[in-house]
Amino acid sequence: MEKSGSRASNPEVIDSWRIKSRSRILLESFVTLAFWTGFLYLLIPMVTLLLWVLGFKIAYAELIGVEGLMELVKIIKKSGITVFIITLIIMAWGYYNYLLFRIRGDRRSSRVMICFDEDFSTRYHLDLQTLRAAKEEHRLSVTLADGCLEVKPASVSSVL
Repeated sequence: MEKSGSRASNPEVIDSWRIKSRSRILLESFVTLAFWTGFLYLLIPMVTLLLWVLGFKIAYAELIGVEGLMELVKIIKKSGITVFIITLIIMAWGYYNYLLFRIRGDRRSSRVMICFDEDFSTRYHLDLQTLRAAKEEHRLSVTLADGCLEVKPASVSSVL
């Protein structure tokens, strides 16, 4: 018997496309593509950093080179004033609306009737006192059967 380790340390690997099945070729190609895509994806931050540094140098040379710094300060001042004026206009418009609805009355506290109680009670065969009592409750149990509503206050245990 041969001794252990008597073979060549790097045996020749058989890598022939002819002896591999089509599914194995597709699987190996997909795995290779996935790993190369992942590798390139991990390189994107370094490429972005390199392009940013080169672009920053070009932008610095163009903007700040000759009187560029003073122009940048002027642009920042003008844009700051513009943002301040827009903010004042929006705040004034909001305050105007606040005063307008304060004088007219808050719309949120007033309810708009979509349907009168009498019409609702007639449509669903519900007596008017039950409907008005139901409107005062916070939780209701409502059952609709054969076009008739059955309304009763819901207990906390039935809601949970």
